[in-house]
Amino acid sequence: MKISTKLFLFFMPTVVAGVTVSAIFSRRAVESGLLQEVGRKGVSLAENFLEIKELPGFLASKDEMGLIKILQKIQENSGALYAMALDPSGEALAHTDVAQKGKKYMDRVTQDALASRRTQCRAVMTGPLPVLDVAFPVWLRPVGQMASEEDALLLMSAQSSEGVVRAGTIRFGLPLDKILDVSKLIFRQILEPMAFAAAICLLLIMVVTYRFLRPIKLLSSALENLGRGRLGVVIPVTSGDEIGDLTFRFNEMSQELARTTVSKEFFQRYEFIANISKEMMTLIRRDYIYEAVNEAYCRAHKKTMQEITGKTVTEIWGRETFEALIRPNLDECLRGNEIHYQTWLEFPALGRLYVDISLYPYRNGAGEVTHAVVITHDITEQKSLEAQILQSEKLATVGQLAGGIAHEINNPLAGILTTAQLALSELPDSAGQIKDDLKTIEISAQRCKKIVGNLLGFSRANPFSLGPVSVVECLVQVLALLRNEAAFNHVQIDNKIGANAPLVQASLIELQQVLTNLILNAIQSMSQGGTLVIESSWPDQDHLAIHIRDSGQGIEPANLKKIFEPFFTTKPVGKGTGLGLPICLRIIQEFGGTLSIDSPGPGKGTTATVIIKLARGLGENLGEKGETR
Repeated sequence: MKISTKLFLFFMPTVVAGVTVSAIFSRRAVESGLLQEVGRKGVSLAENFLEIKELPGFLASKDEMGLIKILQKIQENSGALYAMALDPSGEALAHTDVAQKGKKYMDRVTQDALASRRTQCRAVMTGPLPVLDVAFPVWLRPVGQMASEEDALLLMSAQSSEGVVRAGTIRFGLPLDKILDVSKLIFRQILEPMAFAAAICLLLIMVVTYRFLRPIKLLSSALENLGRGRLGVVIPVTSGDEIGDLTFRFNEMSQELARTTVSKEFFQRYEFIANISKEMMTLIRRDYIYEAVNEAYCRAHKKTMQEITGKTVTEIWGRETFEALIRPNLDECLRGNEIHYQTWLEFPALGRLYVDISLYPYRNGAGEVTHAVVITHDITEQKSLEAQILQSEKLATVGQLAGGIAHEINNPLAGILTTAQLALSELPDSAGQIKDDLKTIEISAQRCKKIVGNLLGFSRANPFSLGPVSVVECLVQVLALLRNEAAFNHVQIDNKIGANAPLVQASLIELQQVLTNLILNAIQSMSQGGTLVIESSWPDQDHLAIHIRDSGQGIEPANLKKIFEPFFTTKPVGKGTGLGLPICLRIIQEFGGTLSIDSPGPGKGTTATVIIKLARGLGENLGEKGETR
């Protein structure tokens, strides 16, 4: 319910009630005054009627005819509606209404009149009309006593006098209808101006209420507009009172809210840009406490914004990293310098990343550096690509060198090997030491020939063509070849690649060479026995991944970065040439695939993963029957 309605509903009954009560009291006052005036008239008439000398005698003798005449005279002179003469017991000795003669009145008015020694006036209802009932006692002096003028006055005033007895009571009723008509007329004359005044008062109240509530309505409408997003609403200030002051304060609030909202919208846009960025962004105070971070930074640390903001850099990164790497660069930035550097960092959610870090000084309005803005960009993949490019360049260089050397050595080596074999065939078994030396030369020449063959393969001296190859058949041949090696090292091989494995785009001989090298490395890493698991997966619809997982001695993290470098090997001298994995990498790259080696650390085994393109779509290779081709 509106305030105006509430005020109207409050003031209207109040005014109406006030007018009504005032009118009622005014009417009662008028009626009371009129009744008093009529009462005085009745008393005056009673005093006049007491001057009738025959009245006491007629009452005492109960002279009906005499009393009737007197009562008729009283009725004519006063205009009374009725007149009666009562004996001391209340019985009607005479009445202007003959039918009432002999009636004994026992009502309260009569009893009060009989008991009173004075004239009584009381308004009563006689039938449908109100009357003023006037009752006065009539006194009688005993026989033989003279009535002096003083005694007459005593009788008239109802004063007690020795020997005086009550002869009876005269009652007559003066009509009050005219008095009531006058009262109603006066009441209307009073009520009409009062009602008019009340209407004027209500009108004034409505006008004042409207003028009072109009600014409030404007404020309410303005607040509704603010709630709907219409900012900057201004209301005219039309008064200097509290409402005007409230309006002025509202205008200030509205304008400030508009400015704040605009600033908030800009901040939300910047926050949105920062949060959708993949760059890790932070705002760090001079006391090394995070004041703001974006979502990328939170995800990298597996924390919420509330868990990072308000914390020190030391609490997030640890004291060693902070003191050795972060703090020097932060201090330099807080001195007003832009800093850029690259380093390796360990993130809880992302692991070890190579990152490019930029620090920018943030200055306040006075030009003082209060914060450092730190932007961290993950360039691990870029670093890896750079390393791969460098590795490829090294491999290309080494390949060219190896190809040239292999060609130069291959012919003399063939001559040495042929000569040694001819000499061995011509010498008798009794040659003794000479024959043993020739066998040593032959074995060494064979080993050199194998190395030269690897060098020629590494230098792509033997090109190959690609076509559909069955991984299942290839593994069957490789595992048959390495069965004795696995048994010698007490290694159990678990081949989980099923017969329905799809065909891949490769060269059978080169794929056998890669799988032989990887499986042989895995077997040799488990010198004390272990388990070798071979399984497959599908990274997507166009590639097959072959995983070769052993439980061997694993690889040191430092060596893991060098395993594809030519001639790098961790095997004892004479056990490896350091060309196996580089050749495998080159072959898989020629297939259009990838080769990766992963090891959690020393003693935790190694996993080699070969990803090769499928000869056709995955669905076609699997086929409805799942048969191997």
